[in-house]
Amino acid sequence: MAPKTKHFIVIANMKMNVIQDSYLQHYKNLSLTDDNYITVLMPPNPFIITLHNILGKDNVKYLGSQSIFSEKEGSYTGGTSIDMINNYISYVLVGHSERRIFFAENNTDIQKQLKLVIDSNLIPILAVGESSEDKNNNNFQSVIREQLSILNDIQTSNPIYIAYEPIWAIGTGDVADSKYIEDAATFVLNEIKNINPSLDVSLIYGGSVTENNIMDIYNISNVNGVLVGGASADISKFSNILQKIKEAN
Repeated sequence: MAPKTKHFIVIANMKMNVIQDSYLQHYKNLSLTDDNYITVLMPPNPFIITLHNILGKDNVKYLGSQSIFSEKEGSYTGGTSIDMINNYISYVLVGHSERRIFFAENNTDIQKQLKLVIDSNLIPILAVGESSEDKNNNNFQSVIREQLSILNDIQTSNPIYIAYEPIWAIGTGDVADSKYIEDAATFVLNEIKNINPSLDVSLIYGGSVTENNIMDIYNISNVNGVLVGGASADISKFSNILQKIKEAN
């Protein structure tokens, strides 16, 4: 098991739930760090610079991107390249199941993105997770192993976060119980040791994270953070999540 890091990382994946950049003003007075946690805010990509300007350049370490394209430049209509945003962020999320499903991103694409993030000296967050069908058919291990296989030839001394997000728990309210998360995290961390033991990896959990279940997740021994979806686009709900972590012993 990976030990608890000093700071529990709380990543706000706002997805497309923030549709007016003016709403981001609510995050100006958010406590971005505390003795117990650090926060990473991921607004929709068009609003990254807006939020960067709201928070100030000294707080770039608390900003991230929900996605990048797998090439640095070229004729890719609608794409966002790493070089367009790397001066405004410190983290990039890659491999989220919604990118795999709705944008048909595969392991090759995701590995390219991962390498671009690392080459830009940014911190990657690689999301992995199984569907309800995979779970019901006892295919969890093979699915996760295949998704993690892209770490095989990754070389970096910088930290990598692995976001374990069971697809059946994303946006459904059906959060995995603590035992399930702990067992899944143990498998993921052990598998990474087999694939590429040189990596500095921490595991975080995502999937219907709310103020009601955050402490159950926080207390899981091998989970070092959360990837918050819907609740992160509601400043009141997100603040409550941070407050509960702040008050933890």
